Amino acid sequence: MPPRLVFIHHARTGGTTLHEAWSAAFPPDAICPERFARLHEYAPAALAPYRFFSGHFRFDQMWMIPHPRIIVTVLRDPVERVLSLYHYWRRFRPDFIERHGLTGPRLARERGLLSFLRSTEAEVTISIDNAIACHLAGNAMPLGEGRFGTLTSRGADPLEPEVVLDKARAALQACDWVGETNALDALHARVAPVIGLAPGPLPRRNSRDTTNPYQEEAREEPVTPEIAETLARLTRLDAALLAFAREDAAVRRA
Repeated sequence: MPPRLVFIHHARTGGTTLHEAWSAAFPPDAICPERFARLHEYAPAALAPYRFFSGHFRFDQMWMIPHPRIIVTVLRDPVERVLSLYHYWRRFRPDFIERHGLTGPRLARERGLLSFLRSTEAEVTISIDNAIACHLAGNAMPLGEGRFGTLTSRGADPLEPEVVLDKARAALQACDWVGETNALDALHARVAPVIGLAPGPLPRRNSRDTTNPYQEEAREEPVTPEIAETLARLTRLDAALLAFAREDAAVRRA
């Protein structure tokens, strides 16, 4: 049996481009409909028929997906990723935000960049506070002021930052391929032959230049020294994780 393809998608890393390209290799009924971190709500037998899993999954949910499987993820410079997320959210039209109850985009439109980065709402902090390290660590989540806890306890069982980072590093080493946003075609060249696609340049989706009816133009706010300092704090673990991925021989980089 050919391996299942599992794509762990982190927001604003180019995942929509890869999801749309790789979905073409599978019939619709072979693509798992779950796109968020809810795989633990499925029985393993319910997941067995699917051949392609693509979503904002946590790494501790990978055991739910039967073997054989290939696990792929994409990293991005974490400061660039957070800034991209903020400006992307700011572009959503107010009526679309209201209709779909989008807390993150609403706060991005209401607040300047520094105020947004200092947000304490969970919908924002889980997306900008060392989000990739927490996602790959499994059940980790930011609690503010450099503290981390588990998803189940919300701080009753705190996690040291180095524990979060160590778990995320182990997850990267367990991935079959790790790509970067500025080299999506290289990752596609690794994955495409496995799923019966031809390698080659991919059309970019959800990029800064993408136009759609539910977003509008928005001015991008410059980064001041105070904003840069805040960004550095919010991305400390993610920056260390990216450096590890680039340097460690056990991480299979595309």
